[in-house]
Amino acid sequence: MIEHMKAMFQVIESIPSEFQIMDRTPVAPTLESLSKGKNIFPMNCAVCHGPTGKEDGPAAVAMRTPPANFQDTMHSGIYGPGEKYWIIGNGSGDTGMAGFAAQLEPLDRWHLVNFIYSLQNKGAADKGHSGHEHKPK
Repeated sequence: MIEHMKAMFQVIESIPSEFQIMDRTPVAPTLESLSKGKNIFPMNCAVCHGPTGKEDGPAAVAMRTPPANFQDTMHSGIYGPGEKYWIIGNGSGDTGMAGFAAQLEPLDRWHLVNFIYSLQNKGAADKGHSGHEHKPK
């Protein structure tokens, strides 16, 4: 797990600063946005991250670095909204995350970020925490 966390922090260094400083998505997490993100997730993310974002997708076992567990607030909270958006579009060689800029329009990536946060909040609720706790850098 230590190597995994190192890889996650190394990714931050490659993300442009304008994405690092974003502390919220420019798309409100409305029911419509969350629904759109929920529809995108199974087709593009679940194979690695699992159907509920717990890093238990069928492809995860073959990955050198496990995918992010979106229900773990400490793990998923390493990246803020802009960083998540950038990683979805550009991927990360350090963690094995593929980029989806060609497959997903920018607005769809923001819907996906909103949905990922809803998974993170579900994990926090399951553990008795109060939701997203992204700490600014």
